[in-house]
Amino acid sequence: MSSEHTILAVDDNPINVKLLTRTLTNNSYNVISASSGEEAIQLARSQHPDLILLDVLMPGMDGYEACKTLKQDKSTAHIPVIFLSAKNETVDKARGLALGAVDYLTKPFDPVEIIARIQTHLDARKAVYELTKLNKILANELDELRQSKKKTDSENALTDFIKTLIPRKSKKINAYYKLFSRINIQKEPATTIYLPVVTEENYLLYIICGGFRKDYPTAVVQLMLQKYVEGLMTAGRHPFYNEHILMNILERILDAFSPDAYHTPFTISLNYVDIGKREYISLSIHQPLPYIFDQKCLLYHTDGFPLIADSKYAPIVRARRFTLPEKAGMIHYVSGKDTASLDIEEKILDILQNPSATIEEKAERISDGLPETTKDQLLVMLKIL
Repeated sequence: MSSEHTILAVDDNPINVKLLTRTLTNNSYNVISASSGEEAIQLARSQHPDLILLDVLMPGMDGYEACKTLKQDKSTAHIPVIFLSAKNETVDKARGLALGAVDYLTKPFDPVEIIARIQTHLDARKAVYELTKLNKILANELDELRQSKKKTDSENALTDFIKTLIPRKSKKINAYYKLFSRINIQKEPATTIYLPVVTEENYLLYIICGGFRKDYPTAVVQLMLQKYVEGLMTAGRHPFYNEHILMNILERILDAFSPDAYHTPFTISLNYVDIGKREYISLSIHQPLPYIFDQKCLLYHTDGFPLIADSKYAPIVRARRFTLPEKAGMIHYVSGKDTASLDIEEKILDILQNPSATIEEKAERISDGLPETTKDQLLVMLKIL
């Protein structure tokens, strides 16, 4: 039985290639194979497989170098890569994921596990592709409506649908932290968005974007960004993150939503909080750092520790690592290119230090107390318990 999916298996050991081929063909995948990194790159460019299983240790060009070359080539950068290696050290996995691989499996592999992982990444890739195609259709429809300058029933239904997909208010509460977000807007659509990418008990990964134009073609780009990130993280979720993996995620987002492609410039920050380590990593472009406060609700002033991550976007990305105080909290305030003034800081402190208010009430009061402005305002508040 033939499959719609083709897998490229790369290993210099012929026995490993046979085992992989037998496992994959028994599960109805088409298989092509290569015995070196150089051959893998040639086949990827000519055959366009749906996924690549790549051995790390090979003579000549190893798997890491092959993956880096594949990700730098526009014709192969979109192909998911899963590393297969006998090396099981955390640093090896981190290096592979930072180079753009979606997964890392150790040898000897379990046939059931490898098939499950392959199908997960193929399904995620298909979902992202279908969402992108659907959103392009949606963008074209919105543009036609805008050009006609007629507010039709169809346009009303479409814009209302977009508003429901990009939340204006959210909260996440568990035994480890409380997280709240709220957007204050003058009129639809919003120019700032908050995307809770991964919210686990022991860590958080979220994105904040701002600076979008206030029109519905731009709102469609926001929606596409949201769905792209959701698909990306479904396939690439990790048990831990570092600056290299985070930079790789940010690089993929910037490549996919380049202003050259969509004519929609925006600011962005990628934020990672490790609750157990009390560590916060921020990668940001033209966005202010959050306020950090301690368990007594006093501002914790620090510039953080500068990070260096290899990327073509490194010159414009501000990368920082912070060690958080015990039972710390953070407040992000985004309003165009504005940052909060000292007057706003004092109001925030007054509300935070109110002993009779709950964390949720404090978040609401801070958001309600922000100064009136013609720009949209985003407030994200995190309290570690």
